[in-house]
Formats: sequence, structure tokens, C-alpha cells
Amino acid sequence: MLKDIVKEDSLLQEVVNKCNLTFKQLDYLLIQCSGDMEEKISDKTLRANKQGLSKSSFVITRNRGKINLKQALYSLIVAEYLGLLSSDCFVSLEKTTFLLKSAKEKKLSKDQARQIILTLEDLVDRILLV
Repeated sequence: MLKDIVKEDSLLQEVVNKCNLTFKQLDYLLIQCSGDMEEKISDKTLRANKQGLSKSSFVITRNRGKINLKQALYSLIVAEYLGLLSSDCFVSLEKTTFLLKSAKEKKLSKDQARQIILTLEDLVDRILLV
């Protein structure tokens, strides 16, 4: 699922490469959030890998992704609480994700995506106070 999205979105591909979640973890979390919430895990694993991914592999990888995502959120909360991030970091992050979603509507070249990534890196450096 994520593979198809990334093919069409060069900006997402660049951002995913900087993410602390693995590609498979992101893919399985995306699969988990898509479709009918009552869908059986076996159906989701078929969508995850048409060659027959085991249920346990899907669940383990998905759960590890959820844990990593939770830890990333707690890390942000603790860093802000301890004064390691600028006081407006969450507002800046919200604005940034809004702009990224707006850019998703456009067909960006790889060079345009890289330029946006450089801008993101600059923003991240300004948010960090360490």
C-alpha cells in the first residue's frame, strides 16, 4: 500500500527516508488504519503481501511500529517539557504538516521535493534548542 503511494509522491519518499519507523512498519500501520475496522487480520495480511505474509509477522511488525510511534510522541513531549524544543514547536510542526499535505496535491519533481526537505531540515534545526 505505502509502496504505491510513495511511487506517486517524491516528497513522501524523502520524508519516509528520514523517519524512525521502518517502511514495513509504516506500511502495516497504514493498512491497519485503512478500510473497515472490522476487517480480519488475515485479510489485512493478504493486502500487505499478496505472497502470503503470516498473521504473526504482520501483527508483530504493526505492533512494533505502534510502539515506535508512541515512543516518538513521548520523546517530543518530554523534550518540550524539559525545554529542549522551542516553545512553538508543536505549532510549527502542525503548520509544516499542513504545508506538506498541500504539496501532496501537486506533482513535485525530485528536485522540488529535495528543496522542501532542506527547508524541513532547517525548520527542525530551529525547533531544537540543543
